[in-house]
Amino acid sequence: MSIKLRNVTIDYGNFIAVNNFSIDIKTGELVSLLGPSGCGKSTTLNAIAGLIQITSGQILFDGIDVTHKSTQSRNIGLVFQNYALYPHLNVFQNIAFPLYQSKTFKKNVKKINNEIKLKSKQLKIANQNKLIFQKLDSVTSEIKVQTKDIRKTLSTIEDWIIHKSSEYIKNFIEDLYKDKFEVFKNKQFSYLLDKVKLIYWQEYKNIFVNIFNNFQNELSKLDKNLEYFKSVNEIVSMIIKDINFDIRAFIDSNIILFKTALKSHIKSIDSEIVLAKKIAKQKGETFEFLVKDEDYAKKQKEFDEKCEEFKKEIVSKMHEELSINLAKESVEKIVDIIANTKEIASFTSEELLELQQNLQLTSFRKEVRKAVQEVAERVEIQSQLFKKPAELSGGQQQRVAIARSIVKKPKILLLDEPLSNLDAKLRVSTREWIKRFQMETGITTVFVTHDQEEALSISDKIYVMSKGLLQQGDIPVNIYEKPANLFVANFIGTPTMNFMENKINDKGEIFINGQKLNKISSLKNRDVIIGIRPEHIRVSQDTSKNEYLNDQEYEAEIITYELLGKTNYIKLKFGKEEIGVVFDSRILSKLDYKQKIKFSFLKNHLYVFSKDGERELLEVI
Repeated sequence: MSIKLRNVTIDYGNFIAVNNFSIDIKTGELVSLLGPSGCGKSTTLNAIAGLIQITSGQILFDGIDVTHKSTQSRNIGLVFQNYALYPHLNVFQNIAFPLYQSKTFKKNVKKINNEIKLKSKQLKIANQNKLIFQKLDSVTSEIKVQTKDIRKTLSTIEDWIIHKSSEYIKNFIEDLYKDKFEVFKNKQFSYLLDKVKLIYWQEYKNIFVNIFNNFQNELSKLDKNLEYFKSVNEIVSMIIKDINFDIRAFIDSNIILFKTALKSHIKSIDSEIVLAKKIAKQKGETFEFLVKDEDYAKKQKEFDEKCEEFKKEIVSKMHEELSINLAKESVEKIVDIIANTKEIASFTSEELLELQQNLQLTSFRKEVRKAVQEVAERVEIQSQLFKKPAELSGGQQQRVAIARSIVKKPKILLLDEPLSNLDAKLRVSTREWIKRFQMETGITTVFVTHDQEEALSISDKIYVMSKGLLQQGDIPVNIYEKPANLFVANFIGTPTMNFMENKINDKGEIFINGQKLNKISSLKNRDVIIGIRPEHIRVSQDTSKNEYLNDQEYEAEIITYELLGKTNYIKLKFGKEEIGVVFDSRILSKLDYKQKIKFSFLKNHLYVFSKDGERELLEVI
């Protein structure tokens, strides 16, 4: 399942936790939200989960707007930082717990039994003609696929109407509430956009009602004397009931939601009055705060008229892009199978026995056991099912938490710093397991972490955040090699990048410690910050073949050093600057305080950042 966040803002009044945040996560990707504490990454994850209401913006799963849907209806699995395992329950009971709370799982068990009963009835009727039995099964599967395709097409139409109406609504609100606060405007925008979306969903419902009314009409044309008709009708009725119920439930819940939104709208006006009066009092001003000016009613009427225009456009778009001959085409296939399959092919006794064994009714407990065993095998904890959490290692507890989150077969897995409670060695092995598990299952995963090594090692894509803003979103190698700005360059990499304030002269030249570094033709007369990673500086004892920035060697003295086994890390005093260097310990094993070291810079690894504004990357030399 894909995830899209469009211009998501979470404003708590006294500070903005997430500011105009937009990301696009493809189905099956493992994406990391990376940043320091307080950057908004966990808040964003909680917004995706539905645990936090966003102030403005939109959250889409597979193109479907879930911004106002509850956590339960988003089909997600969530693993918290502390795992939240129940200490008094064993592993099996912990994993099974969500299934006992899930109405959907109970409905699915009932649905499985209903399908088994229907297929058993079909089998009794069709045991002299297995071709009809097999073909009918294929057609009913095809009907479900076609309805899914219709939903996908409708979701693109939803995107189209949201995009089309958003600009109008923004202008409308700006004109009506130009003197109001941004938070108030955002709430108004969300409310009015929901009114347009309700029109869309009502038409969405009409489409499906028409399709399945056509089903019933077409089915009624079948020869009612055909004994087989009863089982056909029951199958189609079951599909109709399931899908139509989904749409009705959505509309009913949204009608309640919009009534609540209206009350909230009125409350927000009251809050605006209270807030405005407080501000006026603090400033020693007195003024009459008008909620409705004389143009208010006129403007609201104007919006309602615009909604009618939107409705006409929605209906036109749906008829233009949707082929709703699903009912007629599918029923014709069913009629053709029943009426024109002349060949008789009886089931053999072995085939009948096998089919009957596969059509045994199940129970809720049996399905729970089956689901828990399946997920325990997937996360490799089959032998731990009857232990209590306290008897497990940290890594095993983490797997239990993941198993519990995926036992309901969610389409999205959300992990909130799941490795932070593990020791260093266990963190490495567990993150490798998470990546392998994610690749095998293909589940879309959002991983929140402040550990850059975790993010770089397992992510398909990384979104770096700071102070609620997206700094850069890219594949790990680009995040490391092509940082978008100074923050990303400083945050990514261990040890951190070396930075030196500098100025490019009118000839496009840079000097470091009085020595000319290089010429940058595109930049002149500009204050910049130069950055280079410790691993991109070569000491003179390194004889490996490298392409250097220039022919010069620089000299500096050691002020600190760390012997790290495979590598050594030294800090050099270079004029007014201090720069870190990392190199293989075999190259230079004996180090001493104030020892003189000669070094060179590697070509294509010197980063030039703007000193002002966003401090964006200007050039790499």
